[in-house]
Amino acid sequence: MKSGLNIQNIGDTFALREVEFEGVPYSLDQLVDIGLTRLYETQKQDGSFSYYPNTSSSKYLTLHVANTLKDLSDAGYQVNQDSLKRASNYINNMVNDREYRDSNDFAILSAYTAYRLRDKKQVHDYFETRIKQILKDEALLHEKLGNESLVYLALLLSEREGVFGSKSKDMLFATLSNKVDVDARGAFLPVNSSRIIWQYHETPIKDTALLLKAFVADERDDPMLDRVMRWLLASRSKDGAWGSTNATISVIDSFTDYLQWKHENESQYTITVSLGKNEKDSFTYGPDNIFAQNSMSVPMWDIALDELSAIQFVKSNENEQQNNVYYDVSLKYFLPVDEIAPRDEGFTIERALYALDDKDGEHPLNEVTAGDVLRGELKIIVPNNRNFVAIEDFIPAGVELVNFNLATTDKSLKDEYTDTSSYGWYYSPGTKNRTLRPDVEELRDDRLYLFSERLSPGQYTYTYFVRALVPGTFHHLPAVVSEMYFPENFARTRGEWFEVME
Repeated sequence: MKSGLNIQNIGDTFALREVEFEGVPYSLDQLVDIGLTRLYETQKQDGSFSYYPNTSSSKYLTLHVANTLKDLSDAGYQVNQDSLKRASNYINNMVNDREYRDSNDFAILSAYTAYRLRDKKQVHDYFETRIKQILKDEALLHEKLGNESLVYLALLLSEREGVFGSKSKDMLFATLSNKVDVDARGAFLPVNSSRIIWQYHETPIKDTALLLKAFVADERDDPMLDRVMRWLLASRSKDGAWGSTNATISVIDSFTDYLQWKHENESQYTITVSLGKNEKDSFTYGPDNIFAQNSMSVPMWDIALDELSAIQFVKSNENEQQNNVYYDVSLKYFLPVDEIAPRDEGFTIERALYALDDKDGEHPLNEVTAGDVLRGELKIIVPNNRNFVAIEDFIPAGVELVNFNLATTDKSLKDEYTDTSSYGWYYSPGTKNRTLRPDVEELRDDRLYLFSERLSPGQYTYTYFVRALVPGTFHHLPAVVSEMYFPENFARTRGEWFEVME
């Protein structure tokens, strides 16, 4: 984002709002400082990084963080050079790692990062040797590599053409072009279903954004470029994001590079919007407001019932630039909480609250008395291997989660209901249901948050406790489970009303 704001006509006219984080408003620069501090806290003595301070190192995460530190440094932030140097040393020594020798995908990702962080003379010679071996194996390039690693290889060859040569680069881009798919939204790079690099947060959106970045790095005016742009824009969610944060950052990064190449930030034009034959509004864009986000709303009663209503855009150019127009159209509606139905899209989740003496969970409750302590139970069915799984169980406003980490909390409840004898993820029909043991557990004011880096197929149960405090009738929003980097794999419970009586 910082790099994007440094582009002409963007940083001068486009100001980011302060972001509220943990209840305090911060500017972008302040948030980066906080983020850097937390990153440094997860760095191990050998230079590697872990997802949380108390978890083990991740080689893939270390590559990702090292690239992030390099991006931040390039954007003008003060990055701890000792931290970056230790990460660089760790990555440069990956040539001795078994995964580097056994995994071609990992070898490409680590080579790309090593060359980004160091001059050619400082990069271990085996990185160059290994990449040249991969480039000579056509069967490997066409079938046995993840598409994400292929794009990173294209980026490496574009940025280090003097090392690997233009012939290999052109051959690789031809291979990528053959892998591009087309649908109603445009052209995109799908994931290789047999080689998904889940450790590197691979999704079709991220792969397509990286493909765009590779086109820009090579200044390759490919015929499918406009269709790739169209697909990325059409894939954006209604909230303005592209699914996961990681995918969204990848898109922003590639769009920033694209702007610097194509100079769309220098466009000047007027756009007129009509609904049917009726002109609704018009907007003029130029250097002073090129990235202004103007919007217009049409009430439902202006749209004819049972008729097709055409939305028309008419553009008048005022200079010789490309003057591309980007727009979104969305339709929003809201449901009462008790009309929100459950959904199973790659997971199944059930939630219920029970009285403490209802040991068998036969009578779920949605009416309780202030002061009651209830047992909450989540049941989650995972049909296939899932990675980076997040679970959010929203609690009604009139209750609070019981925190057993507090010294004043009676821990006998947790001991009574938690199965400490069983450990394992595999489940088959007829076996005992297994307790979910998440890698991270957070008790927030409005929800229970759980995170597991990896879940195998099976059925899991998680038990927690809440205490009713404030009388009233409250929304009980659905509990949601999702695969963070494949958000289309998710499930939710139904929405309900919850009453706390005096």
